[in-house]
Amino acid sequence: MKFKFLALGIALVAVIIIWRQFMLNETSSSDLTLRVAFPSKKAVTFYEPTKIHLAPEYFFLEYIYSPIVEINIEGEVSSAIAESFQWINDDLHLKIRSDLYTIGGTQITADDVIFSLKRLLVKTGNTHGDFNTLVCGENPINSVDNSCPGIIQKDNTVILKAGTRKTFLLPMLAAIDFAIIPRKSVDSKTLQIIDYKETTGPYYVYESDDQGNVILKANPSHFHYSKKMPQTVILVPMDVENTTDSLTAFKEGKVDFITTIDSAGPDKVIDFSRGVSNAKLHTTMNIRSFILAYSQRGLKELSLEQRILIGKKVKAAFLDAYKNASGYKESFQFLPSFADGGLTKEEVDSIKEQQEKAKGEAPEKLKLVVIRIGGKEKFEKIFKDILPGVEIVVGPPPEFAKFDNPADMPHMSIGGPDTGFLEDIGLISYSLSAGLFGMTKEERELWLRNYMSIPSKEERLIKLHDLHKKQLTDAIVIPLMVAPYVAMIRSNWDLNFPQYYGNSPLWLIKAH
Repeated sequence: MKFKFLALGIALVAVIIIWRQFMLNETSSSDLTLRVAFPSKKAVTFYEPTKIHLAPEYFFLEYIYSPIVEINIEGEVSSAIAESFQWINDDLHLKIRSDLYTIGGTQITADDVIFSLKRLLVKTGNTHGDFNTLVCGENPINSVDNSCPGIIQKDNTVILKAGTRKTFLLPMLAAIDFAIIPRKSVDSKTLQIIDYKETTGPYYVYESDDQGNVILKANPSHFHYSKKMPQTVILVPMDVENTTDSLTAFKEGKVDFITTIDSAGPDKVIDFSRGVSNAKLHTTMNIRSFILAYSQRGLKELSLEQRILIGKKVKAAFLDAYKNASGYKESFQFLPSFADGGLTKEEVDSIKEQQEKAKGEAPEKLKLVVIRIGGKEKFEKIFKDILPGVEIVVGPPPEFAKFDNPADMPHMSIGGPDTGFLEDIGLISYSLSAGLFGMTKEERELWLRNYMSIPSKEERLIKLHDLHKKQLTDAIVIPLMVAPYVAMIRSNWDLNFPQYYGNSPLWLIKAH
């Protein structure tokens, strides 16, 4: 009898062990955690939709906030916080969805939308479109409590009155500058964001520290929510000057996903993926443009011929350095030839012919800033023979930095901005703000205001084309190469990213 009880006890223990193992397996399969190699070490309080200068800022804000409308993977405007939208005469009507709640249970309403738009106008720091002039005219508001004639609320519908029907307005509202932020998450006096847990995006900040370690959790009430998307996202901060940091972390099993804006560069990610059996690769069309751009100091101190000669040397060095690099191709335009505003082959050939005639010597005592495309040492090797006297620093675009001494401003920069392929007021506005079209602050604000006042898209694109042509003719920007945006993820996940956009929307990642 004693042995029967012993056998029964052993059997019961075995059942318990099997049951516990089953439950652990069930838990691990449902605990969809994604560790992301994130190219930033900023604390969450650094991120602000009205002050976006670099891609990591845009990406992070896109994870935790949603705009009024979005651009889907087909490149079309689709619903987001507005469940529907329509033009009625010259007014844009945006019906705000009634089923979006923060993780704390607060419903997002038209009041939050109105508040967020007015907050954007008051802070006036947005780099993706002159929304202020568009809806408030020449008398911008200075408080979220002020009325703006172009922003009206009717029940749960927001009506935007821009004077005439402007087709670019809807896609402009898809930029994360226009993120909708719950009113309760913002300090009423300073308008600073004080709560990154109560958000409108697919994710909210669960935990974070000052070194850029962030844990995001999915919001089940969000319209992008899926049980197959990552439920927990761990942002693992990477050393942006160490171009192998993320690849090493992937190889060592410390991260699962490398974004499209990784410091490693598309060639290194592509080559690395070929030697990894448990990874999947995503590549876009060649929409990432690597350019040499002259700052206001460079345009002032260097002649046209000097800018052309420096550009020739830099481009030749780049072509040699990247001749065997996967994904890179020589480019001759800032906007792609197939994009809105692109130049014809004849126009490009004419500019090339003009630049071939440039003669003289380019000065070597110059200062160059490298913007998020590799470390300092990499570019010192590239430049050591062509411009041995150049001082190289790593930092933001000169137009986004503050210099107490004008002599500290770099003469030029090298970066890889996203140019898009369709008319995108956000990207056009960003390129203007970053100084890529060679204008002063006043000149670019006037140009953008005039551009946005043109109702005809055909006429706007002529204006954009002419500005693009002048940019290249005057050697304000020297196109170097183009490449795709590249992302890599472990094979137990599927990437469903679009081909014509460089974003890394986490909610489009799905587990098997």
